[in-house]
Amino acid sequence: MRPEVGPLIAKGLAVVYKEKPNNPVDYLAKWLLLEDWKAKQARKDDLKQKKIEKLKAQDDYYYICKMRIILKRETDQRVLE
Repeated sequence: MRPEVGPLIAKGLAVVYKEKPNNPVDYLAKWLLLEDWKAKQARKDDLKQKKIEKLKAQDDYYYICKMRIILKRETDQRVLE
């Protein structure tokens, strides 16, 4: 069992205790499914953010390379003049 399962179940049981639903087992099961969905969404969001950051870094690298080429051309033209 993963280490985060115990605290998650404890939190779910605390929610069940606080809410006092008619069917606590069903309520806990649905709550756990909802928490799992939230965790998956958070992981998806993190992956999207990492992809965006990677693309920005690639774009920055491309921009820097392009600027170096332009500056080199300008420098070369000045030398030839």
